[in-house]
Parts: sequence; C-alpha cells; structure tokens
Amino acid sequence: MFAALGKLTSRYPRWVLGGWLLVTLVSLPFGARVGEVLTAQPDAPPGGAAASVRRVLSESFVQAEEEALVAVAYGRGVQAGSAAYDEALDEVTSSLRTLPGVTYVRDYHSATGLVLLDTEANFSVVQIGLDVDGLAEAKAATLKVRAVLDAAPRLRFALSGGPATMLELERVSQSDARRAEVFGLPISLIILLIAVFTQTIVTMLGLAAGIDYALLIVSRFREELRSTFDARLAAERTTRSAGKAVALSGLTVMVALAALLVPPVSFIRSIGVGAMVVLLVSGAPGR
Repeated sequence: MFAALGKLTSRYPRWVLGGWLLVTLVSLPFGARVGEVLTAQPDAPPGGAAASVRRVLSESFVQAEEEALVAVAYGRGVQAGSAAYDEALDEVTSSLRTLPGVTYVRDYHSATGLVLLDTEANFSVVQIGLDVDGLAEAKAATLKVRAVLDAAPRLRFALSGGPATMLELERVSQSDARRAEVFGLPISLIILLIAVFTQTIVTMLGLAAGIDYALLIVSRFREELRSTFDARLAAERTTRSAGKAVALSGLTVMVALAALLVPPVSFIRSIGVGAMVVLLVSGAPGR
C-alpha cells in the first residue's frame, strides 16, 4: 500500500497537494462547529453517584439544589441607592424574573440580613437563582441572563457564579487557541524551512505531531535525494519507509488515546476524539 502511495505522491505531487487543499476547504465548515460537538463541560455521568445524590436531594428535600449567579450592578451615570438607580435596577430584576429557569431575583431591597448596597463604591449586588438540569442548561440560562443585563442602559453588570465562570473560561480558552493557531502555524512553517532538524515544544497536539512527522519525512527525503539525485524516486522511497513509520506511529498513539473514550465523561471523551482526529490528519497517509 505504501509503495502505491509513494508512486502516486511522486508522480502526481500537484494533484496530491490539491487533494489535501480540497479536504482542508471542505473541513472548514465542520471545524467551525467543533465547539458545539466537542465539549469541555465537566458534567458528572448521568448514572454516576454524583447524579444520584442530586436526584435524591431534589426529590427528598423541600429545597432543591439550584445554581446561583451573583451580579454586581454599577451605576452608569446614576448613583447607587438613588431613585434613578432603583428604577433602572427594578426594570432589570423584573425582566430577569420572566426568564425561564430563573427561580428568584434578590436585590438589596428584597434580601434580608445581607448588606448588598455600597453607595461609596456605587454598586449593589443582585442574587439570581436558576432551576436547571445540568451544566448545559445552566449555561444556556446564564446567556439569557447576561443578555438582559447587557441591555440595561443605565447600569453596568459584572456577572459571576458557576455557569458564568465556566462560560468565561471557555471564551478565554477559545480565544487563546485561535491566537495560538494564528501565530503558531506560521512560526512552525518557518522553523521547518530554516532548520529541518530543529524541534520545538508547542502546546497544541496537532502542531506537535505535525512538526514531528514532517521533520521525519523531510529528513528521510533529503537522505534519499542525496543518494538518488531523483526527487520523484526519493519521494517514493520516503513514503515506503518513513511514511510507513509515521502511519504506524500515529495509529499506535490513536489506539492509546482511544482509552479516553471509555470513561462516561463528556469532556474526557471530547479530548480523546479531538486528539485522535488531529493525529489521523497529521499522520495519514504517512503525509
């Protein structure tokens, strides 16, 4: 098989490059949906002990377990505690109470025994309770809460709490990943062109595997080219030897990563699926 691949690659290099370019273009719409398919939500397995405890708490006790959000409302052109501030805050709390999944909204007027107003710092605290089933629903409800808060013209809100923190972590993580791809890929290509035998430590598995396999292929190709002085023959021999090693190496790592698909935890499985797809593209078919 690798001999046939070597002949195909050496005889039709432009067609091979065009094929990979086509695969890349076709994959772009699917790549944009990676965040929807693969998840980083640390949800407990539905049949696990944690889920059973939550069900018992919700069924056997009067007060079910709830997610809670805390919103800090800063005055924007209005002083906290003033009539204008209270009017703006009442509009926001009234809108929040109409959202599905919101069980209560407490501000410094309705909460008893708590000091939720600081006139010197010009803010007050609003407590928001959510009756949701799982982190996914909590995040969806939090997005609706945030939309209401962002629409307030005279107030500026800072939102915290479990689901809000998770959404912020995911946003920062996705932003950092995009920045790493934008800067990491060109730098890696420059390194491959300047120093064939130089390996860099990168944080992304795709870049690490791609650089490692590319260095092996290019190094082997140069050895064959020095001995044959024929680029096509060197490419064919490289695919038969180093290409087979790259494919088997990627397959071995993929088999090991398949163990991540065993635990019934969504974000662990997402790591396994993402890593296996990256290795499949990096090592198939022997680059």
